[in-house]
Amino acid sequence: MQKYVMWELHKLNDITIAIYPKENIMLRLESSPFLHGWWPFMPNAGEAVIVTGVCLFDARWRVRFKPVKMGQKGAERSLALPREREEILEMISRGREIEAVCYPPFPTLYANKMLEWQKWALEFMENSCGIEPIKVLYHVPLREYLVYCRLLPFNLKSKMEEIIKIETDKIVENVKGTLCNWTIEFHLGEDDPPDSFVRLYLYALERYNISIIGLEELVELRLPLEAMRKTNRVITTLVGILGIPHPYFRPERGKEEVIE
Repeated sequence: MQKYVMWELHKLNDITIAIYPKENIMLRLESSPFLHGWWPFMPNAGEAVIVTGVCLFDARWRVRFKPVKMGQKGAERSLALPREREEILEMISRGREIEAVCYPPFPTLYANKMLEWQKWALEFMENSCGIEPIKVLYHVPLREYLVYCRLLPFNLKSKMEEIIKIETDKIVENVKGTLCNWTIEFHLGEDDPPDSFVRLYLYALERYNISIIGLEELVELRLPLEAMRKTNRVITTLVGILGIPHPYFRPERGKEEVIE
């Protein structure tokens, strides 16, 4: 058994079974070249609107606090992980001061893997499943990240906001180039994370009268699941595994940018 964040992966001959104990979900994954599978079932052939997206950074986007004592290294917490954002808020409430922000240079391994997966998956839908993606609704969380910047002191906040806007432009251009065979409609998020990550699914269900299909890496299956809870409508989703260890949560350490 292998762990993929909150999921368990069990290998049975040529098949991998992914289990999410918290939601009592089990699905079958096949390999070619990504481990992938449909949840809860493969949709019918025909026209469809696809919902997907990518994060701007990985877990290396983090703050460094001023050390409590001289000679010590300041504590670090990730702005990209919900639990650690809560810890940042708690530390700030106790009077701790942020002295720097670190972020990974573009493009991250995670972003490259995500785009590689999305391109393969769209081709797989067309060539193997008879699905015709008439539009891809693509979420780039610019506004959510700007909300997270409110945790930063003013001098770092203004610098980080500018960098986020620049990184967003880079990612949008990268997506356009990689997914050039499909019509992409970009959505830059909303000001109320984490709910805003589900909003694109709700928008798609309200706006279009044809099949809505999610395209997510396995951990983000939670997004169409939440949209289904809100609407009582099934959203078939093609999920995939980007790599083990997960390139977002356990990225390769390398050169990082620092704002002080």
